[in-house]
Parts: sequence; structure tokens; C-alpha cells
Amino acid sequence: MTDTTSGDSSKAESGDSSETDSDDSSEPDAAFAAVSDPTRIAILRELASHARETGEETVGFAALRKRAGVEDSGRFRYHLNTLIGHFVAKEDDGYRLSHAGFEIVAAILAGRYTDHEQVGPTAVDGACNVCGAEATGIYENGRLEVTCANDHPLLSWAIPPNAATDATVNDLATLATSLIRHAIDLALQGVCSECYGTMTTRITSGKRDEDGSNRRDEGSEDGSGGDGDSDTSDKRTTPVFRGDCEMCGASLVGPAWFALTVHPTVDAFYHDHGVAVRDALLWELGHVEYDTKPVRDDDSVVISIVLDDERLDVTLSESGHVLETDVGPA
Repeated sequence: MTDTTSGDSSKAESGDSSETDSDDSSEPDAAFAAVSDPTRIAILRELASHARETGEETVGFAALRKRAGVEDSGRFRYHLNTLIGHFVAKEDDGYRLSHAGFEIVAAILAGRYTDHEQVGPTAVDGACNVCGAEATGIYENGRLEVTCANDHPLLSWAIPPNAATDATVNDLATLATSLIRHAIDLALQGVCSECYGTMTTRITSGKRDEDGSNRRDEGSEDGSGGDGDSDTSDKRTTPVFRGDCEMCGASLVGPAWFALTVHPTVDAFYHDHGVAVRDALLWELGHVEYDTKPVRDDDSVVISIVLDDERLDVTLSESGHVLETDVGPA
């Protein structure tokens, strides 16, 4: 599982003070310049602390200046006005964080820009669903990577450093699985989990090498290699789920069964066989079979899950949406 993150792109709310609004207030360079001073960071932190401590969003000028520890009133007003229209909104009874202000404070407190945690490498629950080898995970540089002894990639996901404090790799794998399933659910609704822009999803073909590993073939746009031959003596076609954001460029890539992990029928099927999808790590749900033979007059694919003596066949559309489900004997 991989993702490509281009950063937060949430829209800042406008402040009410016309004296501070400018024609370039919505430009990204002006917005980032607004948080280039320690005093302004302190103002944002204190607005968040005030809301957390009192339950009230707004705070008056004098009280905010005192909280920020700035003695010079004119200097404080200059820095506060620089933030208005980007990360702070001015109300009749004081000042409050805008939506973008809350997001940047959350990112600062989460250590996204400053902290560096490393956890692992250590063993992770659940064996590799490709070869059965022990799974191993490591968290570093803000990203969790889970592979197996045979280097099959099982999970790759960005997690803020504060979530890694006092956490085990298994804790982070559990968190990442929840975040990925949420991202998949949003993607299938056409929404990017990073910027909430429009995301398009599709099922493409991939190649599975004789060692069982998945790879993307760059020979053609759909990853089929361009020769139309999907069945050779040492390779077999494996469908790939892919989502791409039209706004920020974030991507969500993984095996086609990812699309099943958020469907209620699949959830119920696992539940009936004593497996809670919500509590399972992502690769623990990946024991599936693919039927690449066409069963409809379209580019749909059938994925089968066999548990105990029952078999669930799920037909996915070319966009990764569930078209049909059927339960029968294995």
C-alpha cells in the first residue's frame, strides 16, 4: 500500500478586518509567510490553548497579547494582523483560529515539521499474505513501512510523529490500517483524504512475478505491459486498485481487494466466520483469489474470499465499486 501526499491544502477563512485584507491574501506564498515568525506561531498556539482550556473560540486582544507574552502592543498588533485572513478570523468579541489555523496548529503540535521518531524494525502481527513469512515493520521519517522477510511490500503510510510517541510498530500498523480503510472509503466516494478534492478510482492490471511479488508494468497506461498477454509461464495478472486526486496529486495504490475492505457484505462475511475486519491488520484480509476471465460485457473483475467452508464472490467494476456479491459453498 502506498500513498503520495502533497501536503494540506485546506482553504483559509477570511477575517472580518478590512484593514488587513489584501489582494494577495489568498496566495500560498503570502499564507506561508504569515507563519514565518515565532511570535505568530505563539499567537496561533495560544488561540488553540484558549479554546481548549475555556471551550470558547474567541479571545480579546489584551488577553491574547498577555497569553502570547508580547509586551509591546503595536508589535503584537502587527503580527496578529498579519495572521488575519490566513489563519485567524476577527469577530466582534475578539479573535479565533480559522479552519486553516486549526489545521496548522494541529500539524505543529503533531510534530509534522519538526519531530523525528523512529520505532523498530520489529515483528508485526500477521504473516505475509503472499508467501506466509513473518511481517516486519519500521517507522521513520514520518512513514510506517511493513514488509516481510522476502521483501513483499505489505503497507506504506504516513503517520505524524506524535502518534509514534510511546507506540509500538504493531500499534502504528493498527492505526495505519484504520487510516487506509478510511482513505479507501473516501476514494470510492470520489473524495481525496488529503485535500478533499476529487479522486478517481480504477482497477488496472498488474503483474505478479513468480516469487509472488506485485509490480507495476510501465509498458502501457493501464500497467498491462502493452502486449495484451496477461498469462505466461512465469507471470499472472493481478488486478490493482488505484485512486488519483485531480487536485493535489495524492495517490492510493494497492491490490484490488482493498476495495472490498469497506463493503458491508464483505464485513458481514468475515464476521460470520469469526473475523472482525475492523480489528484485523490490512494484510490479514488479503487471502483472496482473482478470476480474470470476463464474466460481463465490461472490465469487471471477480474476487473470491474463502473462509472455512464458504466462498464469497465479489464482482468489482472497473472503478473498484462492488457490483454483485454471491455466497456459496467453497
